Amino acid sequence: MDDILYAHLVEAVYESDDLFNGQNLPSYGNGNIGISIDSEGIAANSAPIVQPNMLAYNGVVHALGEVMPFDFPDPEGTCGAWKINMFTFDDPSEGWGGSTINVFSDGTLLASETLTTGTSDSFSVPVNNGSRIDVIYSSAGSFWSGNHGFEVEDQFGAIIYSSFAYPPVSIYGLNPCEESPTCGLIEVTFTDGSQDGWYGGNMAVYSESGLEANIFFNPDFNGDGFADYESFQSRPVMVTVDEGEIDFVVTPAVSFPNQTGYIVQNTSGEIVIDETNTTSTPPSTLNFEICESTASDIGETAFATKALSLFPNPVRTTAQIRGLATNETWEAFVYGANGKVVHQQRGVGNEAVNVGTLPAGLYNLQLRVTGKSYEAIRFVKE
Repeated sequence: MDDILYAHLVEAVYESDDLFNGQNLPSYGNGNIGISIDSEGIAANSAPIVQPNMLAYNGVVHALGEVMPFDFPDPEGTCGAWKINMFTFDDPSEGWGGSTINVFSDGTLLASETLTTGTSDSFSVPVNNGSRIDVIYSSAGSFWSGNHGFEVEDQFGAIIYSSFAYPPVSIYGLNPCEESPTCGLIEVTFTDGSQDGWYGGNMAVYSESGLEANIFFNPDFNGDGFADYESFQSRPVMVTVDEGEIDFVVTPAVSFPNQTGYIVQNTSGEIVIDETNTTSTPPSTLNFEICESTASDIGETAFATKALSLFPNPVRTTAQIRGLATNETWEAFVYGANGKVVHQQRGVGNEAVNVGTLPAGLYNLQLRVTGKSYEAIRFVKE
């Protein structure tokens, strides 16, 4: 903010009568403020002066109708900034025709952008260590959505994901500042014979390291307060997963759930789960191992994360964490199905975790203890 302010300040006092067309005034921001005067009035770096000559205790203020053009730096998080590159191979004047790319961090929308005109454009988003990034393509229903594509570029300029499919395929669970997932990318294809697009349903994907993806349908991308209706008969998405057991937790669609289904393909493209051959609501799939753990026995003994448990589980109000030393100080984060933190608590040893205020559902508890790593605990709140 200081840089923006300094770009609007000059050292001397200039009332409107002191300004002339073509004048350049040095700013405190080490730039120049170009003055232009025409029949419409006075402008500073193309920003119109709407109220001149307001006296201040240390000079004079000219109110602008807009902020002067400023070269804003890319926003950065603890892992820098990622860039999203958008492309179209259709008429450049049409851009994406209203289709959007929506970037989420731990379930919170960071940016929703579209390609308005031209064949390509980019935007940046800040990313933080430990966060989960989802990059979701939302079609406006244009026939030409298959002529769109996008890339995800990390803080080092490397392309870590791209899709030029028909239409582009969204990706869930990218992790900034971390190594690639130990298993890799799997494809989950959602089907809906009613073509209502799994309306009101979702799927949460968990690995042993925690929530990998919360795949939801009919989000409110246009901001009107109502769920967007996005019809489809088949829609694939990509999800990053780690080795070990995977849970695919289904929240059924509210519209014709018995006509919905899903298919999971492993990292080699082989179908490993097929829940489309039934006329009933597709079930969740739990404890399914897509990639076996490759850790050696020695490695597991020396370096693996320690296993904890929660008792009782399911939980009504409080539960104790089993497996901690009596003097271990911890901080607990409880994540809901949407990947957001819904409860946070500090404690020592087997002190009880109080989740009595949470609604019934499936949750993930992650402990943070200095110098130690513990696996996430999945529990049911009654």
